[in-house]
Amino acid sequence: MKIFEKIISIVKDDIIALYEVDRLNKRMKRIDVAIRYYNKILEKSANDSKAIVGLFYCYYDDDNDIQKAGEVLRKYSRIQNEEYYLRCCAQLCKKLRRTEDIKQIKERLMKMGSNYVI
Repeated sequence: MKIFEKIISIVKDDIIALYEVDRLNKRMKRIDVAIRYYNKILEKSANDSKAIVGLFYCYYDDDNDIQKAGEVLRKYSRIQNEEYYLRCCAQLCKKLRRTEDIKQIKERLMKMGSNYVI
């Protein structure tokens, strides 16, 4: 863990190192730290769908904060055609029991050729 933090302190634009630190922090249940690093990635690359999805799941799964997970999706809604973004939307809508929204998301995923099951 300290090795990646050292790399980041030396090479501040190394997104791969940021991802590795995120992955390790999530595994160690240091969600607040993982959230901070995902936000650093998004400062450098605001359209990074991997970081957006990672940040969503930090709130959705690990922190169990549905409201903040929804805020992440709203903030980064400009990538809404991205399959993984739509999967996150589907997860949130399923938890909130928004069946009409789930149907729309399912249709969009099918148009993209996705076989994701909601």
